[in-house]
Amino acid sequence: MVTPFPDGSAEGIEVDVHLDERGRVCPLPVIALGKAAASAPGGAVIALLSDDAAAAYDIPAWCSMRGANYLGSIDRGDHAEYIVRTADSEPADSEPADRGPKERIDD
Repeated sequence: MVTPFPDGSAEGIEVDVHLDERGRVCPLPVIALGKAAASAPGGAVIALLSDDAAAAYDIPAWCSMRGANYLGSIDRGDHAEYIVRTADSEPADSEPADRGPKERIDD
């Protein structure tokens, strides 16, 4: 399954990071995407090449879980090109999210 861009092209999208994950299978393309996104500035555009069929499901799911924007994919014949915009970074003065109790509570 390859999802095209709404207008059928990627014209006008400037890519900041290129990843070539062809020949690597799940979960390696998504791991590479996660590492690239962690080191890229917020709002960076990442293009990932993959010939793994699972990437068509894994990359949109990763975007949903990480707050990134899945911009779409392009069928390149023997592989697909997935385009992702990383989540905007949090302001430096923002409070960290509450992650629940900080101490163990025994019954």
